[in-house]
This record gives sequence, structure tokens and C-alpha cells, in this order.
Amino acid sequence: MTSYIENDNLLFFEGNFSKHYLKRDFYKYKEKDFDFDNRKKFLYKNDYYMGQYVVLNKSDKSIAIAIEVSDLICGSNIIKKENIEIRFTKDTLCSVGVGYEWGVLPDFPKENIPDILDYSNKTDLEENNLRGFYIFIKSDASPGIYKGEISIKGTKLSLPIEVEVVDLEVEKNDFAINLWQYPFTVARYYGISDEELFKEKHLDILREHLRVYKSIGGNSITTTIVDDPWYQQTYDKYPSMVREITKDGEVTYDFSYFDTYVDLAIAEGVDEQIMAFSLADWYENDRKDEGLVLGLKPGSKEWEEYWDYFLDIFIDHLDLKGYFDITYIAVDERSPDILEAVLKVLSKHKNKDGKTLKIASQLGYKPGYVDIYDRLDDISFGFVDINDENKAYIDKRGDKLTTIYTCTGMYPNSFARSMPIESDWTILYANSINANGYLRWALDAWVKEPLEDTSHWWWEAGDTFLIYPAEKDAKVKKPRTSPRFEHLKYARSMVGKINYLVENLDEDDKNEFISKVKAMNPKAYITTSMGIKEADEKVRDDLYDEVINIYNTIYEYSKKLEQ
Repeated sequence: MTSYIENDNLLFFEGNFSKHYLKRDFYKYKEKDFDFDNRKKFLYKNDYYMGQYVVLNKSDKSIAIAIEVSDLICGSNIIKKENIEIRFTKDTLCSVGVGYEWGVLPDFPKENIPDILDYSNKTDLEENNLRGFYIFIKSDASPGIYKGEISIKGTKLSLPIEVEVVDLEVEKNDFAINLWQYPFTVARYYGISDEELFKEKHLDILREHLRVYKSIGGNSITTTIVDDPWYQQTYDKYPSMVREITKDGEVTYDFSYFDTYVDLAIAEGVDEQIMAFSLADWYENDRKDEGLVLGLKPGSKEWEEYWDYFLDIFIDHLDLKGYFDITYIAVDERSPDILEAVLKVLSKHKNKDGKTLKIASQLGYKPGYVDIYDRLDDISFGFVDINDENKAYIDKRGDKLTTIYTCTGMYPNSFARSMPIESDWTILYANSINANGYLRWALDAWVKEPLEDTSHWWWEAGDTFLIYPAEKDAKVKKPRTSPRFEHLKYARSMVGKINYLVENLDEDDKNEFISKVKAMNPKAYITTSMGIKEADEKVRDDLYDEVINIYNTIYEYSKKLEQ
């Protein structure tokens, strides 16, 4: 099947979905040094397929590009073109290093990375440049091989497109995705005033964010019960959604922000967990002038008295609203001693049914503290700490929610400069060690102007968010996603297929299949002089092969089961 076509001005080819297409590689592709995908193009019923194509402008002037796609035909059956979405990438600047001083952007080089996926099939392509676009094919069509064409409008440049709908269907995918939301950052970016917080204008934007989050399988609501529990590691502060009011010496609490956001999320189907941050904040005595966090040492008398008072009121409120059973006190990357203090204070406070609040924690595995881990309802282990003992403990936890997370300083990852396929690998790896989900600490904790520059003062570019803003004057402010977001989403759909096949293959095929899709190991990396964890070409190639082999194995055993 033809994979590229050209005329005097344009070169149009099917891209490799694993990577970014960068301007610096223009001459490589102009000389037709392609790296075509060897991935099977398939989807299940009520499923979708994702791929990438590239347009290269060889001329000395900018050219307006518009992509058209035909219906896809299989005999008398059709995947209508209305079910096929084309989304061009857009560039944003990304620092190639990490910083070392709070609030100060590092003086490192930056490069343009096509990490924004626009909701458009059009782009203005500059001279001597190239641009990738993603294609999403959604279908509830009958099984079969569907064929059609994808074209550059107004030219004779057209490529064949072919995908197979397999006669299987995943009706439920339980692999959990937890991406923390930052509604106060959203308010700052769009100019929402304090008076408008969690009111109609703000909620209309947050609703769009929650819908995108739900689309990836997001099932957990991020809330704050103390000011800035992470001590402003992000560009914006994160105030408490529960506001403390002191009048005539009596302390009461205003839960209106908390309730409004939780109700909005539940209405959008994000309804399995409320993560309440936190009884243990990140106060470290290094910026006392901020005056935002409690500054009370967990386990101290003052700390315990503060939370004893709050928890009685909070639990009564959760009972009243019907939130109690899905609420978790969240403790992020705090020591075992702090976790013990939190567990102790929570044990004293019961709701109307005699239950204590659940607890969720994100942490690195330490063998000597399994007795504490056993009392946690939801654990997310840092990917960098995964070892054989940690894997065995994950198995031991059984159905209790146990996920892995990635963040700064880890490889593979989901930064703006990461290969997009690293996101696929991360999800597949989590599933391979029997974790039942994946957590990443920020969905939308934007820097000042993320559409222009994703660089952060401490971390890798893009570490603090996976989605991008809409235009500020857009009527509907649906956030743009990124390739790394879409690859996390696509890999989750593949995990759904893996688990479906494990449940439905016969014993011999199942064991053989598991041995092929779950034999994954962490990848070697180096640390650059600018503090970034990266891999050499061989490791990157191995990672690509591993993911593609797993995807093709899913296809192979899907066809076995289909027969």
C-alpha cells in the first residue's frame, strides 16, 4: 500500500505514531528517509484507532493545507467520514533542561515541540517545514477491513487508508486514570475574578476540562481542604476549596467551592473518588513569608487538635451531601511517620455509620513499612521505585486500588519533549505488573502561557499538565489535548483489550498471550548535563519495538478469539 506521495511543492506521507515530527528533521524526510509504522491498524467494535500523517512543504512560500478523508468502505458497510477526526499539531516552546531555583526559569536552550493537538483539519504550513496531524477513526461498524482515502484538499495528493474492525468488544475498562485537576489555575488563565470562582463562567470552562478528563477514563476528583497543600510548586497557588471563617472567636467552614466542584464532576461522570488534599501538606519552613499553609508538624499536639476539630465538621458535611463513601484523605509523598500520624487521627473520627475516612497516598515503596501500606485504601507507587519486592506487594493487594505514577526525574515519561510512545509504554508497564491504574500529578496546572512556552522553573517542560487551553476568546473553551495525553488514552484502550483477552482466551492461549504482553522491564537512561533523564537511540528503539510488538500481539490473539 502506498505510504507517500508528492508533487513539486508538497510531500505527503504516513507518519510513525510514536514520535514528534520536528522542523530539524525536514531534510531527512525530504530525502524520503522514512520510518513507517509497522503497527497493525485495527479496532474493536465501539472502539477507535489512532494514527499520524505528515505534510512537508518543499516550496519557498507558505501553503494553506486542509485535509479531507473519504468514507471507509467494507462491502455494503461504511465508517462514515463524520466519524473520522483530523487534528493538526501545533508547536510550543520547551526548555531542554530542568531548573534549580523556585520561581526562576533556567537559562537553558528551548526548542519547538508539536505538543498541542488543535481541533482543526487545517494549518498554514511554512516554507521548508513539516507538520504532523493525528487521525482518530471511531466506529460501531460491522467487522471487516475498511478502505478509503485521505487527501490534501485542492491537490491530487491522496493516500489509501485501511483499518480492520475486529468482531470483539470491550464493554467495560476498569483501568483507573487519576490526573489531578487545577481549577484555580484555569481561573487565572481565563481571567476569572475571585467573585466569579465556581460560578457559571468558571464552571462552564471546568465542565469542558472534566469532559476531556472523563474521556481518558478519569475517575477521581481533586479537591483541597487546606491552602496550597503542595506549597506552590506550580505556577499558581492552590487555595483550599474549604474556606475557614472566624467570627466572634468561633471557627466555621464554607464548603461551597468544594461542593460545587464535586457536584459538577459527579454530574460529568467523574464519580468514583474525591481526593481531599491534605492533612499533611508540603510545608518545609523555607518560605515562611507565604503564610499559606498550616505550618503544623504532623503528629504534634497543635496539628492533631486542628484536625480533630475540622474532621468532625467535615465528616458530618460529607454524610449530609452523600460524599462520605467516595472521599479519601490524600497524602502525597510524605514519610511513613507522617502517614502513621494521619492514620492515627483519622481513626478517632467516625461517620454516622461508624466508618472512618479512607486514605490514599502517593509514595515510593519502602520494604519496612508494609504494615502501614496495608492500611491504605489507595496507593500509587512511584515508577522509579518499582522492583521485584514492590511487584509482589502489588499482587498481594489484590483488588485494593494500586496504581503507579510518573513525575519529574523519571524515564520513560510523558513530558512535552518525551517521545509520545513513552506514554503508551508507561500504561502498558503499569498493567504488566498488575497495577490497576495510573496516576499523574497534573492535568492542567499550566505555566503562565502554555501555548507559547511550557517551561517550568524546576521541572521538565510539560510536567505540570497534559492538556492545553482553548483560545481565550473562544465561545466554548474546550481544552486542546496533547499527543502524550492521547497516547495515554490509546494505551488504556489497549489495556482494556489485554484484560478482555485474558478473561476470554482458552487456558493455553491465555498463558502464551500473558507471557508476550506482560514481560516488560524498566529502561536504562542517562542524565544529561541539563538534568534531563533521556535514553540513547538503542533504548528508544527497543521501547518502540516493545510497544508495537504488544499492540501487534493484541491483534494476533484478538483474531484467534474472533474465529
